[in-house]
Amino acid sequence: MARDEGDPVRVSAVRLRMLLTGAAVGLLLILVAERLGYAGAYRRGGVDAAQLPAQLLLSLPALMNLAALWCLRTAAAAAAAGQPFGRVAVTAFRRVGALLAASAATALLVVPLLARAIGQTPTRLIDADISTLVLGVIGLGMIFVGQLIARAAHAERELEAFF
Repeated sequence: MARDEGDPVRVSAVRLRMLLTGAAVGLLLILVAERLGYAGAYRRGGVDAAQLPAQLLLSLPALMNLAALWCLRTAAAAAAAGQPFGRVAVTAFRRVGALLAASAATALLVVPLLARAIGQTPTRLIDADISTLVLGVIGLGMIFVGQLIARAAHAERELEAFF
């Protein structure tokens, strides 16, 4: 791939990297503020320190999703550097997929059990949110995309060796 600074793929990758950085940082701040609120930070008397571990555990799916955004950011950074099919991109897409799938599994299976264990009332009888299921399946698809990128990288190396 040409390493031209005006390459539309590289320009888009730079923009995507900046967007993902802002989104990940902003969403992390929102998540922390939300969980501190559940722990009592905005009530008279302040944070109930006993609530913090539970709130951290209940935040696991969101934290995994934010980690997936950050991994996607590394793939965008690799593309911005002119290496869209390199090892960094392959690893990033596989990690994004694994994190999204793990996040969905955690949200569907672990978080409801944790919520009940700490005495929170469940919001519904079965916590099988369609968007969470879709996100998990997209995660599995991203693992496949990582395999495709690895294959494309191999083909690109063979072509470069040939010419």
